[in-house]
Amino acid sequence: MKNLAYLAVGLAVLTSLWAVLTVSLTDWGIATVKSGSMEPAIPTGSMLVVAPAAPDAIKVGDTILYWPPGGSGRVTHRVVDVDTTGREPVFFTQGDANTARDPYSVPAGNVIGKVHLTIPYMGTLANFIQTRTGFIVLFALPAVALAALVIRDIVTFSPKNKRRARLLELRRRQHCLNRTCANR
Repeated sequence: MKNLAYLAVGLAVLTSLWAVLTVSLTDWGIATVKSGSMEPAIPTGSMLVVAPAAPDAIKVGDTILYWPPGGSGRVTHRVVDVDTTGREPVFFTQGDANTARDPYSVPAGNVIGKVHLTIPYMGTLANFIQTRTGFIVLFALPAVALAALVIRDIVTFSPKNKRRARLLELRRRQHCLNRTCANR
């Protein structure tokens, strides 16, 4: 039980640290997938690690995160065509699960970045953590459990128990001196 509490707190701290360092020390960002338009390559609920990309570095077949023209939310789709006739490239995209390409073109200025890593279903966990229930389950409960374990150790500590353990160790050593012991 004690090891499980330490593991839960440790994983929560490491995951949070990784996300904070990735986003704050680089221009990289994290996004979550909320629809099935990119399945099966990118399942709904996946976490995406996105890095900024120069417009000329984005090629057909790349998966990009962008703001659709006139849209309100970010979209992750695959580039199916690039128009380079203008000053800046214009991208045409399509979801892997969609039968037709998107009804709009994506100007280079709307591209947030190129998807470099997909972590299936981790986005669902990230979204859950942002809720009150998720915060309580993943941070508050392990913290309370850890505090309870520490308090229990403090309350149950007794110099008498320590003295008894020392006495048992001395008896074991004495026994080993009198006879041949395998684990000296």
